[in-house]
Amino acid sequence: MPIWAMTDVQALETQLIKEGESPSVLLKLARSYADLEDGETAQLYLEYLRTTFPDFAAASKAELATLEARIASLLNPDWSDSLVGLYQLTGGVDTNASQGTSLSQLDLQLANGEKLVLAVNADSRATRSAYLGGKVMTAWSVGEGLTMRGALEHLQYTDHDVASMTLGSLELASEQHSVAVYGFERFGTRVGLAYRGSQDSVFWGAQIDDEEHKLSGGVRGVWDLPSDAPVRWSSQVFHSASDGLGGASNARVGLQMGASWELDQLGVQYSVEYARDQSVYDPIFFPGVRDRYVWQRMSLALPLVGSIDQRVDLIVAYNNKEHDVSINSWQGIDFRVVLSAPLQ
Repeated sequence: MPIWAMTDVQALETQLIKEGESPSVLLKLARSYADLEDGETAQLYLEYLRTTFPDFAAASKAELATLEARIASLLNPDWSDSLVGLYQLTGGVDTNASQGTSLSQLDLQLANGEKLVLAVNADSRATRSAYLGGKVMTAWSVGEGLTMRGALEHLQYTDHDVASMTLGSLELASEQHSVAVYGFERFGTRVGLAYRGSQDSVFWGAQIDDEEHKLSGGVRGVWDLPSDAPVRWSSQVFHSASDGLGGASNARVGLQMGASWELDQLGVQYSVEYARDQSVYDPIFFPGVRDRYVWQRMSLALPLVGSIDQRVDLIVAYNNKEHDVSINSWQGIDFRVVLSAPLQ
């Protein structure tokens, strides 16, 4: 155990209290606790870093994988199935939990001039609802350079018109590649497979399930600003194919760009996505129309309580998705409080 490691930890803990959280400080703390051979605390900081600053974690995937393997060897020298992890409890209010349109009915004029009035069902209307949720994340080593990660999340809404959501995944990751199986439950069940690869600043991925196929690739990096608040950015193109109206295949191409940074203790994330369908949306009610959208997402995270083994965050998220076919457009604001703590 290096003698200087304890001094580093004390200095970093002081910096964390005085200056607020940053991904670079959390990463240094995880390393320093690993130097102290305190694998449990190092793992806590590493998992918290992945959860709180996902863009930073994605951009530093190779570095974090190496540290994760080192921590796993401290926790379990024989590479057994000892688990470490984190749980979260969430409560909040979503102004548009159904991600639906604000329209209650739709007037359409057919090619022969006749007007047709369609009602928009409850699943498609904007619905405000409070909710409670929970999430458990675990990680363990299965061999040198290989890590298994599992996650299970559930959200339950108080409004019965809004369906609950459950997502589970199991991922096997190396330094440059990861493959995961997942299951998602809401208005039916989706089970699929996702792959992710990276090399330096370039990344690529694929996803397949019974509703959608998707290929993507892009680049990411860091802007070092004079204000000592580096901006993590990424940009990717994608091509997806899903089941459209009447079971017809609907292909779509798009571009997504995003960035995240810190302003004092406030974490900010923003992304914008553009996509266009490659086939007609509905030849009867929208003849000749190929739907396209611009989707803007922004979230602000403010820590309310923080300690070595527990934290509470206030998160505000805003979504605005504008479609050419207006019945697909929606927007909403989500307010939530999240408690995070290690599994005991």
